[in-house]
Amino acid sequence: MTNAGSTAAWVPDDDPERPWEDAADLAAEWILAESKRHGVEPLLVTPTQSQWRMGAEIVQVFAKRFEVTTPRSRIRTRQCPCCYRD
Repeated sequence: MTNAGSTAAWVPDDDPERPWEDAADLAAEWILAESKRHGVEPLLVTPTQSQWRMGAEIVQVFAKRFEVTTPRSRIRTRQCPCCYRD
C-alpha cells in the first residue's frame, strides 16, 4: 500500500446555481479517484453524524461504504484521502 498522506476534498460551493447534490458528487468523484490512485480507502469527515443519514445521497453512500468520523470523534484517523463536508 502506498502512503497517501492526507488529501482533502471539500464540497465545492463556487457556483450558486449548482445543486448541492451535484457539488457533493463532484467531491466524491475526485476523492474516489485519489483513493484508487493511492490504493487506499477514503475517509469521510462531517461536522455531525446526522449527515451520515440525512445529508446528500453521496454522503450517505460514503457513510455506508467507508470509514467515517467527525472532528469531535475520539477514533484515531489514518492518513488517507478524505472528503470533508461542512
